[in-house]
Amino acid sequence: MSVADEAAALEAEVEQYPDERGEILLEAADAWRRAGRFDRAADLLTRLFTDGGGDGCYAMAQLAEVRFEQGDVDEAYVVLDGLAHDAAMDDGHCTLVAELLAERGDLHGALRWYDRAVARLPAEELQVLRGPDGWMQMSSVMIRGRREVRRQLDLVPDATDELASAAPPQRQRLVDADGVRDAVASGRVPRQGADADLSTPGAGRGATAVAASARHDRRRALSGCRAPLA
Repeated sequence: MSVADEAAALEAEVEQYPDERGEILLEAADAWRRAGRFDRAADLLTRLFTDGGGDGCYAMAQLAEVRFEQGDVDEAYVVLDGLAHDAAMDDGHCTLVAELLAERGDLHGALRWYDRAVARLPAEELQVLRGPDGWMQMSSVMIRGRREVRRQLDLVPDATDELASAAPPQRQRLVDADGVRDAVASGRVPRQGADADLSTPGAGRGATAVAASARHDRRRALSGCRAPLA
């Protein structure tokens, strides 16, 4: 099945699974983007973000990515500015945008979005991140991404940089990036820290080699989306 066929098949599922409309349209839009049909992807995402809510925020993040790929950088930032003012935005949305901007080399913009993500973490999550098992939390990937961006900007470490310390040496393993991605895409979120070394920048989901695919897999995991069609 071609990517375009996958996108069309996903769109056809909306009527069959109306309760999953948001998740399906996000997947379809991503498939159209990968197929080079930016116009169709943008149309689906625009329809979705007008509905609001969490899926609407994911749609805005994906629409910004589409605009970047189209070369319409100014419009991409207009979309992101709208997302920044959306009351439904959470740390997951912020992290996806931060990763997108970091991948594009906009480190200052990425740091602003990472800071927004940190500001939206609940107190209980921050407390766990301060502990010895903080490196096991999924949010620790965001913390390390932020720390790496700050390092590249030559900024002095701050209190947030001290969160999510490195994994104990006996627990450090090389990450199987494809395996992690496949697990998340299939709806099986990897056991936190058990099968991958999440303690160093680039070893987690934000690794440059799988950055774009990883962002969408992470969005699927966070929003409860199903695996893409084979």
